[in-house]
Amino acid sequence: MQVKVRKTRVVLTLLAATVSLALNARTASAQPSTSSPVPASTADVPEKPAPAEAGSERVQAVEKQPDTQTKQPEHYVSPPKLAEVPPTPSKAKSGGVGEPIEEVGLLPAARRRGLLVPQYAEDYYPAMPKTDGVLAGLGIDDKTGLKFALHGYFRAPMRLTRTARSEGSTRGNEGKYNIRTPYLIDDDYFRSGFGYTPVNESDWAELYLSVGNEKLTATVQLQGTLYSDAARPIIDRQPGVSQGWLTYRTKLAFVPFFDETRLRVKAGAFWERFGHMPKYDTYIFGRIHQMGENVRLELEKNEFTFWIQHGIGTHLEDIAANQGLALLHYGSIGASYAHTVEIGGYMFDSTSKDKKPLKEITDSSMMITGVDIRADTHLFGRFYGATSYIAAQNATYQAPAIEVMHSFGGRQITENYLGTQSSENGTGSLWNVGFQYDVSLADTVKAWTGKASPLPWNGDVSASLFGVYTFVQSKQQSNDPLLNRDDRKAFKWGADAAYRITEWMSASLRYDRVVLDVDDSANSFRILSPRISFFTSLLTHEMIYVQYSRYMYNERIRLRPGQQQLETLPDDHAFKIQAQISF
Repeated sequence: MQVKVRKTRVVLTLLAATVSLALNARTASAQPSTSSPVPASTADVPEKPAPAEAGSERVQAVEKQPDTQTKQPEHYVSPPKLAEVPPTPSKAKSGGVGEPIEEVGLLPAARRRGLLVPQYAEDYYPAMPKTDGVLAGLGIDDKTGLKFALHGYFRAPMRLTRTARSEGSTRGNEGKYNIRTPYLIDDDYFRSGFGYTPVNESDWAELYLSVGNEKLTATVQLQGTLYSDAARPIIDRQPGVSQGWLTYRTKLAFVPFFDETRLRVKAGAFWERFGHMPKYDTYIFGRIHQMGENVRLELEKNEFTFWIQHGIGTHLEDIAANQGLALLHYGSIGASYAHTVEIGGYMFDSTSKDKKPLKEITDSSMMITGVDIRADTHLFGRFYGATSYIAAQNATYQAPAIEVMHSFGGRQITENYLGTQSSENGTGSLWNVGFQYDVSLADTVKAWTGKASPLPWNGDVSASLFGVYTFVQSKQQSNDPLLNRDDRKAFKWGADAAYRITEWMSASLRYDRVVLDVDDSANSFRILSPRISFFTSLLTHEMIYVQYSRYMYNERIRLRPGQQQLETLPDDHAFKIQAQISF
């Protein structure tokens, strides 16, 4: 009872703080200025992988993100991030989406509401309002308004490296180099753990087939990786039909005081994303993998939008892997002001009480709490910051109902952070902090003057700064820095800059610094990645790009045990040609 009371108090405290901050924001923003709210981009479709990585290559980006499997896939990757979405051509004196700017630096009155949190491919539905970059549904029944829609994301990279063959290993008629797939430590979405970056992500596809109208939608999701026509088919990489759910949407006209109240109810097998970090394609709070329900209520009053969300569900047991049925309970609350500032609070509780005869399974739990803030001034760029605290007990025995910090459930939290040797089966905690800041010349000029980009051919210059810090406390203690997991601090940060030369081509440069142990500088590496991208501004967000990555490793960096037979050192160079699209 004390635990439940404590949880209730935390939720109520977060709600009170959210409302207080929102009301203070309204008072401080009473006088309009050139830094007042402006459309985040000409395409108001948002965060991961909707396609694209927020940041540099595209200023006006959207992110819908793909990833997830009910197992521990070798390459569980998600769609590109914000900066990777082809920009919609900007128009002089346009407020985005074809609406004129009423005052310099101000959103049209109808657009001063709504949430900054991004949308993903699974959020689209057949009868949704027309949105740039999202294919409209096809009508199948005029009487009921039923429509059919197909949305999704895929990426298909060709990755190569060239390595010198060891002396004496070649014959007279053989060359001196191998050309093969690169061996990297940062390209496996789950097994790379904190060291993951999306710089050289592998292939991935997810499709959402839906039918319905503005009130009700039925959706089935298909997903897979390692395209079988271009590789040896591996059944574990082809999850197939992964999700299926119903979504109800309605407006509650009877609710007093508020201008508009929206209710959304989901039930079935689906995921929800919380605290997405586009530049690293990970989740500070989590992406849930459940069979269950989710209820979300949004209330609008003047320029404020409030939301409260709650869900319960389960993730089925895997007895052969000593993982019991996971019971999931989660919720979030928050408020947004004038489509400019948004704050949210989050709580996730995953427990397992599924002990089996003759099995090691025991009771386990994983609790995640945190807060985040989003800001979009358009004049000075966009900012996202989040912090979370993860407390785990015997987490290795729990089915993976939550994916968080590049870890699929409690077992991978144990493997990637807490340690597998003496952490008492995954008992410990993580404190995480992440941020991302994006700025664009074209957005700034539009917010300041109401005009399009001053650069030739509607060009743009954009930049991003991003990072994640994690502090681990674990029972696994050792004088050997490679074995010790207690009081271990990990930090990674990066920056990128892009020049959109025309509406169909951009050039960018990304730098990443990854320190797996702050107290052991030898356990770190750097990546420098120049890229040239080609895209259009047609019906969808698509891109083909050419990229080279130079890896610089310190002396303790090695491939994961068993990652590649008879190999211990990762490759220094990687070349990639990638096609991707989000629709």
